Amino acid sequence: MPHSTHVYWKRRADCTDSFYISGSCQPEDVPSYGEVGHLALPTAVTTTLDEQGTLRAYSPLVFGTSKVYRYALTLTANARASIGEMSDYMLDSQLQVQVFEAPHKGADRANWWWYAHENWRGLSYGQDAPTRLKTTWKGAMLAILLEGRADKDERLAAWEARVQSHKTYTREKNAKRPRRTPKKDGDLVVMPHPTYFANGVVRQIFRYHINTSSGYKRASHELIAASTRHTIPHGDADTFPKGVASLPDLLPATRCAMLLLAWARAPMHTSHALLSAKRHYTPLFEEAQRDLQAALEGVPNSQTAYSVAAAVQALRDFGGIRNDADGEVAAAAREEVRALMRAFVDRHAPLGEALTTARLREQQDSERAYKDFKNKQRAEQRAREKALEEQRKAARKVLFA
Repeated sequence: MPHSTHVYWKRRADCTDSFYISGSCQPEDVPSYGEVGHLALPTAVTTTLDEQGTLRAYSPLVFGTSKVYRYALTLTANARASIGEMSDYMLDSQLQVQVFEAPHKGADRANWWWYAHENWRGLSYGQDAPTRLKTTWKGAMLAILLEGRADKDERLAAWEARVQSHKTYTREKNAKRPRRTPKKDGDLVVMPHPTYFANGVVRQIFRYHINTSSGYKRASHELIAASTRHTIPHGDADTFPKGVASLPDLLPATRCAMLLLAWARAPMHTSHALLSAKRHYTPLFEEAQRDLQAALEGVPNSQTAYSVAAAVQALRDFGGIRNDADGEVAAAAREEVRALMRAFVDRHAPLGEALTTARLREQQDSERAYKDFKNKQRAEQRAREKALEEQRKAARKVLFA
């Protein structure tokens, strides 16, 4: 395995002086009492029939991020004879999902399969099989299970219709989703809507962080702002390298913040790059400002207020742009963009602060009301317990009088 960085080994059959039975390690660390083998992965459903008439069938593998799944079917001779009389519940219980840990990153799958093909376990209670396993191999396993039933064709047709309905729904759902720009570590990303956090901060723009230093098999992806990691779903987050994202219905305040942040990070090391940045960002920013001013006329709605608060917070979090490689012209141009940021923050910060202050007050009032409610419940419970204890004492006095 010249390209493998992780191998699986088993103890040789003729070795009797070692406690370890099998394991995994780096290629150069395989112990002297271990052997490394390979076994081709199955690509179709495999069936066996033993001398007692027990039928065993296994589906090919479906690899997940940390686990590998397959279907397993075991039918004794008596079970096969009574298939036609089994209820739906009994039929479902015959088809089991087995699971095993996925191969380590850098391991050869044929080597991993040689190590793991006899060590599978059942799926834990409450866990469901992956959708890809169901849509790919459950139909073939059902064809084996339902052999001999009068309604076999009807059941298989119903399952195939269900699979096609799921595929149609998934295809239509993905077709409506705009194409996202691939996110890299350190990119600024925008979420579809602002998020209010418990500390009173509203955010919609974050820094995308890929943590590759953890010991997990897959790098963790997270959103960071002001050195704080936010554990919120970020599948819809999109980058805005040119100040524009593919997300629909972004409000004007969010667009202003995106344009200013992208403008401050644009190349400005040459006169041509400086002129190109001004031509691109100036009309877009002025248009977003006009839209924002129109939205703020009168009493702004809550969505606009949250968007303004998130835009102000984003400029405070990511507005401090410095580039030591800039010359005097580029440094002056970036300072002009920072001046626009400061003007935006000074003008719209009061609205965001009023919103967060009101929201914090509501949150504190709600927490206070909840505490009062719980204290009242505890007091009533203590009163009931005290009354019950007095009744018990009175009953004891009467009994032993």
